[in-house]
Amino acid sequence: MGGSQSSTADSMEGFQIASVAPSSPAHEAGLVPYFDFIVGTDGVQLTRENSGDFRDYIRKHQDLQTKLNVYSVKTRSFRDITLTPTSTWGGVGLLGCSINWENINAAQEYIWHITDVASNSPCARAGVQAGRDYLIGMQGVPPDGTTLHTTMFSDKTDFHSRISFFNAMREDRSANAKLYNELLLLIYDSLENTVREVLVDLTGSSSLGCDVANGYLHVINYTPGDDKLPIIRQFYVGPTKPFPQRAPPSQQNHSRNEPLPPNKTIPA
Repeated sequence: MGGSQSSTADSMEGFQIASVAPSSPAHEAGLVPYFDFIVGTDGVQLTRENSGDFRDYIRKHQDLQTKLNVYSVKTRSFRDITLTPTSTWGGVGLLGCSINWENINAAQEYIWHITDVASNSPCARAGVQAGRDYLIGMQGVPPDGTTLHTTMFSDKTDFHSRISFFNAMREDRSANAKLYNELLLLIYDSLENTVREVLVDLTGSSSLGCDVANGYLHVINYTPGDDKLPIIRQFYVGPTKPFPQRAPPSQQNHSRNEPLPPNKTIPA
């Protein structure tokens, strides 16, 4: 795959990077959440039909140098990366990232441009900036396990649905509302071309305190060239929280090798 194929990439599907752990093989290889899609392994293109084999492929290549073909929606170009899946890097998964199967074109529609930030609001205190920042992911609903991590939005209603969920949980006296006073956001800074994880403290507030917009006038402009690839500027590293834990992905109604359903985030 090469740059000449970028014109047809929008109709492709692949594993969108949903989150990356610091110092993981995925991080060291330069994979970036939201923007990067794994579309091939050692020259073999991934399809929906063979997507269920991907984690087996990674397991079989544990501690072996492995080549992945990656498409960036920021530069609209393909690149090959080399990494070594390993269990010794200090975190979860052999690659240290989470992925979900997604259509490349559709995924670019599921973002929110932050157009205004109210003074002294939760977003303002967290350093979110109007105009330049885009919300490209956030903490999943319901939270899974104890480690906070972001997932991509599955459609244009997903952002508001998640906000409604967290507000309802904070107001539910039968739930441990304090668990839901903090919300992890994934932000893209269009001026710095960087991605950062931002923890917003909602204590005492009923909203994030920002206005968002979606649509043609609020897309992230692409910038051709490998030197324009986004980088991760900031990870959130904090205490764990005892959220209810769901069954591992391998136990959630699909076998190891069958095609993975869209929008299901899994560790890799």
